[in-house]
Amino acid sequence: MKTDYRKFKHIRILGFGEGTRGAVEDTIKEVKKQRPGEKIEFLQIPIEAFEEEAKGGSKKTK
Repeated sequence: MKTDYRKFKHIRILGFGEGTRGAVEDTIKEVKKQRPGEKIEFLQIPIEAFEEEAKGGSKKTK
């Protein structure tokens, strides 16, 4: 079942690492199809940022 993006007030797409790039691009295409002219916020977060956090914080804070 496809998501009806017309019912949302704001759309922000969050991607984690390179593995989600294809899924994010598919989502953006679907949103543009359902809501032409919509401004889409997209934030790509490198997965390494979460791996550092899982190890006990970033290298910058040690």
